[in-house]
Amino acid sequence: MTLGDYQNRIIKKLEAAEVPCADYEALQLLIAASGKTRLQLLLDRRTEVDPDLAQRLEPLLAERLSGRPLQYILGSTEFMGLEFLVDERVLIPRQDTELTAETAAQWLQAREDGKGLTALDLCTGSGALAVYLKAAFPRLKVTAADISPDALEVAGRNARRNGCSVRFVQSDLFSAVEESFDLIVTNPPYIPAGDIPGLMREVRDHEPHLALNGGDDGLDLVRLILQQAPEHLTAGGLLLMEIGHQQGEAVAALAAQTGAYEQISVKKDLNGLDRMLFCIKI
Repeated sequence: MTLGDYQNRIIKKLEAAEVPCADYEALQLLIAASGKTRLQLLLDRRTEVDPDLAQRLEPLLAERLSGRPLQYILGSTEFMGLEFLVDERVLIPRQDTELTAETAAQWLQAREDGKGLTALDLCTGSGALAVYLKAAFPRLKVTAADISPDALEVAGRNARRNGCSVRFVQSDLFSAVEESFDLIVTNPPYIPAGDIPGLMREVRDHEPHLALNGGDDGLDLVRLILQQAPEHLTAGGLLLMEIGHQQGEAVAALAAQTGAYEQISVKKDLNGLDRMLFCIKI
């Protein structure tokens, strides 16, 4: 069997298991098992499959067919041009969160690239937002907080991997955070508890429910953050919060009800869906 035939066989197995982007995932599994680049694999398509390659790849394929996310199998993923280690202790950074990262970057660029400013990444998980902000704005002082010590261990590894100095705090929201910040970014749990059983199996069965479950309506943590954040924002400080795609109106109303924010708006993602709350502390 040629390598090209073997790759097609993998694709068909992934498609039969209803794995999205089967072509891409088959290629990533081959790269991981072979240690070769995409170009090398393309050039080798007509060569016979190395039995050792198949022996290394088949266990990875079995994991993926069982529903384990590709990113956990590979042990890493890309976010905003940086490589992040990921496993079942943290959510996998996704394109949805890039809107928060990009908006924060635009805000900091207009303020001397964060010189003399401070930022908090609340519910940091893998540390994706905190590490990206520190990498992009070295003069920004960044703190990252999470309730999960396991998540903080992963986030710390990601900071070191990307050469970023970030302060990590184990905290139930703001409970162990004493200071105020010019910028707070957060991707809190916002999935309604009743929706979790209906999520894709990759998410439902493998990603940490602590980072998904937002209570009955998905807004339990959102409410608390909106109520508590003003005590930890400087005057004119910015709060950016990722939200569910149908939560914009409700979240904006909750922010307005606090009386603590101005310039409240909901930003949409590339698909035109509600994705992020933007508000400034009065």
